[in-house]
Amino acid sequence: MTLAKESNVILPADRSERVREKVRSGKYASESELIAESLVALEERDAEIENWIDEQVVPAYDAWKADPSRATPIEHAFARLNARIAADRSNASRA
Repeated sequence: MTLAKESNVILPADRSERVREKVRSGKYASESELIAESLVALEERDAEIENWIDEQVVPAYDAWKADPSRATPIEHAFARLNARIAADRSNASRA
């Protein structure tokens, strides 16, 4: 059994109400259970971000440092991004 330690947490009113709503819904047995599961989810998300940085960001940065001429000019990157956003909006309006 894991040892438990009591903690007091002060939340903004809207967040506190969300915690109570989740417990009232029956999804969580208590506010403590919700906070504990939320921390696990946060740790998992942090690990995913760290993996993404290690596996994609660092290699891309290293490749750029080795040959800056391979970088995409910012204007081209924004043009591609804006085209993708426009396509997504167009697809969403058809749905």
